[in-house]
Amino acid sequence: MSVREACRAHGCSVTQFLVAVKALAEVEWSLTKSLEHESLYKPMLKHYAESTHVASASNIVDQRIRLGEYNSHKTSTCGSPGHSAEGFPLLISMDPIRKALKYDPLSLDSDKKIQRHVSKEIFWHGVVMNVKEYWQSEKIDLEAFIDRSIQCTATAKNFTAAVESFMVPALCTSSIGDIDQLKICQSYSPINSKTALGPRILVDGFMFAVRVPTPMKLAVSWQWNNRLTVRLISGAKYTSHTDMSAFNKIFKSWIVQTCCIPSLPFARL
Repeated sequence: MSVREACRAHGCSVTQFLVAVKALAEVEWSLTKSLEHESLYKPMLKHYAESTHVASASNIVDQRIRLGEYNSHKTSTCGSPGHSAEGFPLLISMDPIRKALKYDPLSLDSDKKIQRHVSKEIFWHGVVMNVKEYWQSEKIDLEAFIDRSIQCTATAKNFTAAVESFMVPALCTSSIGDIDQLKICQSYSPINSKTALGPRILVDGFMFAVRVPTPMKLAVSWQWNNRLTVRLISGAKYTSHTDMSAFNKIFKSWIVQTCCIPSLPFARL
């Protein structure tokens, strides 16, 4: 089962699924790291036991569909912006995360101190549904977009405050979307390469990147050629290459395990 098929079967979007996986991966990565460093052990155990939420500081959504007659590049006579997206914050409840990710500091077996529980009830109906409910409770209509824009503009006037607001170890998500459905490169898709008059150039994949000079971890995802690609980025000053590699491994394994995928050829992490 592909990620898209699994998400459709459980009534959520791919982006909502990835936000849930990202929160679980962050908690598991933090717990794993605390077991390797004695100074982090007690503080992390306290955070795991007492925290109420995991912060996903910015979640980028497409607003084009809400632009009505300005939505389409092809049919609109009113003009259409080249880009129409915005980000809003989400606080993900720790209660379902603690059920999916058990931490037993008293276990004598280090491999059993952290245990995953990925049943449908705990993962899909628990963690993912919690993300979906928070997502749907956030107003993303044009009025809310205008309100947030006014607030962002006011904050941006104080450059120092605007920069410092991102200097926290939070999470971010940006779904670039399903490029297959956009059809902007449909003629060059490997899916159509077997047509009688196929193109001489095939676009095997896309690469998107964002510079993140802060402690935040950004998950950028997109779909092309029936393949999901996720790129995880953070500031090297705050998260080492070794730490990010460990986070990547945990993130990928959650996708494989929850979607029952024997391998992950469509995801590059």
